[in-house]
Amino acid sequence: MADMGKAGEEIVCTNGHVCGKLLIDVEAGRSIVLPKLRPDNPSPFSIELDKVDLYDHPTRHVCKICGESVTRLRNSTWQISTRQGWVGG
Repeated sequence: MADMGKAGEEIVCTNGHVCGKLLIDVEAGRSIVLPKLRPDNPSPFSIELDKVDLYDHPTRHVCKICGESVTRLRNSTWQISTRQGWVGG
């Protein structure tokens, strides 16, 4: 897992297709909870809905090009795939 992710860093599936970007810095070990669950926190990432599918995968977002993971839910926190590795959680 990567130590941290920087704002503006690309979010990629595990095959390397660009699917979004980090909106804020994600420090090592930070728990990522989506805003709908914690409205006081800014969204840590933005995925491009035309490139990512969540419909059949409630615990992860997958790339529409290849079906590989872009995000994953682990122990109620999200991890995000970047070129440097997984960040969060």
